[in-house]
Amino acid sequence: MKKWQLSLVMVGLLGMVYAMNVVQQKRLEERAALEKAAKEARLKAESTHAAKLSPALAHSQTHGGGQPSFTVPPPAGPEKAPVKIEVFLDGSNACHATSTELSELSKVYGKLVRVVFLNMMKPEVSQKADKLQLGCAAGLAINGKVEMMLKTPNGKRLISFRGPANHDKYRTPDVYLAVNSILESKGIKVPKLAKERTVGAGSITPMGPGKMPGSH
Repeated sequence: MKKWQLSLVMVGLLGMVYAMNVVQQKRLEERAALEKAAKEARLKAESTHAAKLSPALAHSQTHGGGQPSFTVPPPAGPEKAPVKIEVFLDGSNACHATSTELSELSKVYGKLVRVVFLNMMKPEVSQKADKLQLGCAAGLAINGKVEMMLKTPNGKRLISFRGPANHDKYRTPDVYLAVNSILESKGIKVPKLAKERTVGAGSITPMGPGKMPGSH
């Protein structure tokens, strides 16, 4: 093969490689665009769902990336309360705003309950949540427990406090029932209003023992 023919072959091969790279790059860009669109659609759906569940979103603001956000409440209740509820949530995810409603527990129980809100956007909080195996980067630890076997109107049920409040794992009445159970086990009188707030507890079909809830 003559040199000029070899040169043509080389040019042709380089052209083919370049064309393949262009096609591959275009495919990657199209895939990235589809993933971005899907993410934006999911965030919009979560925001709409959360807005229906919680009036707290009426005060939400928008920050970087167009993701809805809300203010994480300060701790409520005395530090030495017999029941401590740690509320793990992501301040950048509007779907988690429903958990802020749990600050009401400190008003109902007074000195008996302390509610602490922990923002998952902080690395140390995220690490603590991982150790508790919280799903959806959100959930509750009630005196260190994220699951409790409770006697509900629908019989004994293992209630999982993984995920945001009032979604598909547990409701606010379940939280009141759990707190009441702890207080009673300590021989502490449960406030009348707290007993009334347990109406509807155990209404969600429980997860079987040892099963982990899916990601939200």
